[in-house]
Amino acid sequence: AIYAFTGEPDCPHRPKPDPEMIETACESFFIDPRQSWMIGDADRDIAMGKSAGLQGTIRVRSEKTIGIEADHTIDHATQIRDILQEVL
Repeated sequence: AIYAFTGEPDCPHRPKPDPEMIETACESFFIDPRQSWMIGDADRDIAMGKSAGLQGTIRVRSEKTIGIEADHTIDHATQIRDILQEVL
């Protein structure tokens, strides 16, 4: 399944996503949020991961302003594997 915040006016999670998307995915697929990570490029992604009580957050740096610090910040998605291998 794919759960996404599109930013579209009819998106049920507008104006910002809340942890409900993560909670729904965890319930549907029997996922332990305490062993899960949020990876995103926006403050809303990081905030949602923290609100859902996930193990950690990874920000892929972009041109977006950073207002909320992630547990890890990387420059390219290819670095995700390295971060997860380091912490898991």
